[in-house]
Amino acid sequence: MKQQDAEMQQCALQLAKANQKLRENRAAIAEKKHLMEIQRNNRKETERKSAVANKQAVKLQQELKEQESDCGRLQDELKSCKGNLERTTSDVKMLTSHISTMKKDIQDYNDKLKEAKIHNAALEEKLKVEVDFPQS
Repeated sequence: MKQQDAEMQQCALQLAKANQKLRENRAAIAEKKHLMEIQRNNRKETERKSAVANKQAVKLQQELKEQESDCGRLQDELKSCKGNLERTTSDVKMLTSHISTMKKDIQDYNDKLKEAKIHNAALEEKLKVEVDFPQS
């Protein structure tokens, strides 16, 4: 009987050890499940953030294309405006030169007109003298 009691005690001790090992294993499994759940949640959050970042990247790439297109259009417009400015500047220089020539011509005509008026006044004076005092 003692042997049987000893065997029972031995079995009880082994059962207690097995139960303890089982509890430890279950605790380890629970902890690993918890860590796995945290990792799963972190992965989902990372995937969500990655998807948001990808959408934003696509949107920013589209905006970049639009900005580059606008930039090209504005550069073409600038080039056109520069051409118009150059033509206008050339036209203004030409007209300024023409105006200067016209001013000089007007001054010359005014000088000739003054000379003609002086000459006409002198002729009128001569005529008046001749009419008033005719020479025989």
